[in-house]
Amino acid sequence: RGGTTGPIWQVVQVIDQGPLRVVVRTDINGVVYPGDEFTAAFRGRVLLHQQIPHPTLHLDADGRMMDVTGNGMLNLVIESDTGGSGCCGTQYIYEYDPAVPSLVPIAVLQGRGRWRDVDGDALPEFVVGDDSFSYRWTSGAESPYPLVILRWRDDHYEAAIDLMRAPAPTRGQIEEWLVAAPTDGIGLTIQRALAMVYTGHADLGWDFLGRANASIWNQPELVNSVRAALEDSPWAADVLRLNRPDAE
Repeated sequence: RGGTTGPIWQVVQVIDQGPLRVVVRTDINGVVYPGDEFTAAFRGRVLLHQQIPHPTLHLDADGRMMDVTGNGMLNLVIESDTGGSGCCGTQYIYEYDPAVPSLVPIAVLQGRGRWRDVDGDALPEFVVGDDSFSYRWTSGAESPYPLVILRWRDDHYEAAIDLMRAPAPTRGQIEEWLVAAPTDGIGLTIQRALAMVYTGHADLGWDFLGRANASIWNQPELVNSVRAALEDSPWAADVLRLNRPDAE
C-alpha cells in the first residue's frame, strides 16, 4: 500500500477462467496517478503483470475472456478508457494458451469502440469510432466519429470493408438533413457526411456537406479541411478502397 507519493491499488475486477485468474486494479491515490494495472496468474504463478498508464480522468480498466480470432483459443481483452466525451480508448489483446501456460500479446487497438458480432459468425468484430476528426471544428462531445469495423485476419486486425458497406440514404432523407442542418449544427452535419463516406457513398457525402456548407455556414475551406483530416486517418486507404466501384 503506497503513501501520498505512491500508488494505492484497489481491486476493481477479478476474472476466473479455470486455473487462470486475472486481477485488475486501479490507483486511487489523488497525488500520483499512474493509471491501472492487471496481473494474470495460472495456478498462482504470475504469467503477466502489466501497467496501463493513461490520463487522470478515466474509467477503470475492464477485462474479459473471449475468442476474438477464431482459432479456438481464448483471448484476454483489457480495455482502458479515459472517460469523458471526446477521447480515448485502447484495447490490449492477449492469446491465452493453458497448455503452456502463457499469455501472448497479439494486438493493441486504439480508439473508443465496442465488440460486436457484426456478420453473425460468432466472432466479435471491433467497431471503433475514427477519432481523426475530433476537436477540429467542435468540442469533443460534438465531434464526428465515423465508424470503422475491424476484423481479425490471419495475424492482425484490418478494416472489414465488406461489413462497413451499407445502403445509401434516400434522396428524401438527405433533403431532410439539409433542412435540419442549421439546428443540428456543424458537428452532426459532418458526422452524417462522413457516415456516407465510410459506408461506400463518398460522392453523396461530399455533395451533402458541400451543399450544407454553402447554404448555412459558407466556410470556404470546410469541405477541404474535412477531406484533409480523412487523409490523416489511419483508415484512409481502406475508406478509399471501400468507395471504389470494384471494392470487395
